[in-house]
Amino acid sequence: MKRLLLSLTLGTTSLYLAIRWLPSEQPINTSYYFADLIFNPIKFFAAAVAFLFAFLFLSNVFQAVFTEIYNLFKNRKSFSLVNLLFGLMIVFVPILLMEYSVWTLYINLIIAFIYGIFTLDVGRDTSIDRDN
Repeated sequence: MKRLLLSLTLGTTSLYLAIRWLPSEQPINTSYYFADLIFNPIKFFAAAVAFLFAFLFLSNVFQAVFTEIYNLFKNRKSFSLVNLLFGLMIVFVPILLMEYSVWTLYINLIIAFIYGIFTLDVGRDTSIDRDN
């Protein structure tokens, strides 16, 4: 639970920093991003690192939520309602950061969601039901 809460806090903080440091031109203009990369390389690099950390931390939260949901449906004893509720707090991340940059927020959350699914390790059910 502490690890999950730490991942959620660090992911939200990193995503906030990435959103604040990346240019927020509306509509998205690639030349503006490249100009910012050339004229402010340290700030752009820091924003890219913050975006990467946010993606990794939030994918960890998504992975924990998917594991708990899987354990719930499989009726496993390792199911934890507390971990599921803390993990579902990820729903509030877009609400908190929506006012700054919607595109950066959604791109990060979609990538973290997909990566969280890909890294899901639920194991195989090796029990075989045979009518002999």
